[in-house]
Amino acid sequence: MAQLLWIYARGGSLSSLVDMLRALVGDSGTLLMPSYGYSKDFFDVRNTPSNAGALSEMFRLQADVVRSAVPHFAIAGIGPATEMLFQDSFNCSYGFDDCAPYTKFLHAGGKVLLLGLQKHPCKISAFHRGIWLADSNGHIPPDWVQQDHMHLIDECGNTEERLVLRKRAGIKNDNAVFRAAFDRVPKEQVNLGALNICSFKGSSAVDVAFAWSRAGRFLYRGM
Repeated sequence: MAQLLWIYARGGSLSSLVDMLRALVGDSGTLLMPSYGYSKDFFDVRNTPSNAGALSEMFRLQADVVRSAVPHFAIAGIGPATEMLFQDSFNCSYGFDDCAPYTKFLHAGGKVLLLGLQKHPCKISAFHRGIWLADSNGHIPPDWVQQDHMHLIDECGNTEERLVLRKRAGIKNDNAVFRAAFDRVPKEQVNLGALNICSFKGSSAVDVAFAWSRAGRFLYRGM
């Protein structure tokens, strides 16, 4: 994998990177990318652009890629596991609850690949699942989430109003704690000039976030 990504780092395009990742996963594997939208009030599964970066948007637009109908932290994917991962999307009210596609990916032993982020990143989605589990077990101060509503248009064009959960005002990621916690996650890292590559098992990051939250080291500010 590192050799292929080195070729990309030497001047490849985003489309060539998507092709490389799909080739690495193969027909028997499943490739996922975050594909959440810009608005907290509206999400169109087919037409809302991804707010997770240019690579995610290029991947989303490929003809055989499907997108989860999740109003918070939508996922785009290709591969045989997508149907299983996305099947409870309409029961999902928070991107890291038990029905969320990302949660199912973590439970299935999925691996996370970070491309181009700094050596000590502070955007680790799996941490949010660990925090959700800590809350479910009574280790997080109550009322850190609140109910809201969002208008969602599914892949068939049907419109509905969905009940969603959001972090309440004032609750933010604590970037310093995120970075410190990420240092404890077992991982493989390679630096190819300007491109930093990091991979780790998603469940390992969940375990770290859960353990830290249980010990009172909250990964969110404003708790």
